[in-house]
Amino acid sequence: MEKKSKVKNGKIFKRLKLLFYMIIVLFYALLIIGGGTNAIKLILLIFLQIIVICILIINIHEFGHLIIGKLFGYKLLSYRIGFFSWSKENGKMKFLIIKNRGYSGLCGMIPPEKELPNYKLVLFYASGILFNVISGTFFLILSLINGSLSQFFSFLGISSILIGVLNLLPIMTSNNPSDGKVIWSMLLKKPFAEKLLVMKRLLTKLSAGIRPNHLDIPNLNLDNLTSFDLYIIIYAYFQALDKNYDDKIFLYANLLEENIDNFPTPTLPVVYYELCYVGCITNDIDRAKKYYKHGGNILKKDKDINGCRVKAYYEFYVNHNPDTALELCYKGLAVLDKFPIKGQAFMEKDLIHSLIRLINL
Repeated sequence: MEKKSKVKNGKIFKRLKLLFYMIIVLFYALLIIGGGTNAIKLILLIFLQIIVICILIINIHEFGHLIIGKLFGYKLLSYRIGFFSWSKENGKMKFLIIKNRGYSGLCGMIPPEKELPNYKLVLFYASGILFNVISGTFFLILSLINGSLSQFFSFLGISSILIGVLNLLPIMTSNNPSDGKVIWSMLLKKPFAEKLLVMKRLLTKLSAGIRPNHLDIPNLNLDNLTSFDLYIIIYAYFQALDKNYDDKIFLYANLLEENIDNFPTPTLPVVYYELCYVGCITNDIDRAKKYYKHGGNILKKDKDINGCRVKAYYEFYVNHNPDTALELCYKGLAVLDKFPIKGQAFMEKDLIHSLIRLINL
């Protein structure tokens, strides 16, 4: 029932967004048509300005998270607007064009090593909404002052405020919680917020340099997995990997694969990487090839230590190319200190050294 409810809420949210954009198009068209301009130029102008408005609104929202996150000590990992993605790799920002599912923008940040009080967490999640509402109000005022661009600013202002209101709705879309879902859960102290805080604490500890094998992983109810339980499975998998518990590695890898359609889009590369890796170490070549392909350009262009580790194992086990595998191992070790999640970096280092020893036998 819970899963059906989430799917239904996600569909409603998507329809609301679609309806919202349709209303913008119709209203904007009606206003501009009154000017009597050429029909083709008019249509092109409408769509061009709508695209500009959408990009600006999404940027304002994500920029709000970025600014407040930076003030609270968060570290930026990824910034995405539609298909365009900027991700930090080895201390530098890298641009990619990727396929998104379930969201139009993303500001992925690592929480600070020191645990934040709840009110700061709420403010962080509310910052995108606040920036939308504040900027929307500013644009509406600007529309009253600037006569030549009044229509553009008025629609930009109305759209920004409405997007802020939509994001305040407590719903899930493709297993991505809206800002409102997180905010209301934390304010009302619902179980959803408790699970979010557990997940944030685990990420904070990993980022601070605590290895996965020292994490306190909560017990999972495998019969009733929620969206945040999927993240916990990833941490449990890393812990099993760090402790070299083969049975648990395979158990959690199978759970990742069984629930792959339920993972939020930003998490999928991690899942693809690890399923490819497990396919390699179990000599399940078809599985390794399948998820290497799913990893696509993100994996092929990944120069972080985790990407080098997965590609090195793939070269050794699948392509039977130990020289290339060894080269990737040393490339990964060379950028060890630049990996933002320090605890995971220690695990990655050991996994790479294990492969180096195997190659040199």
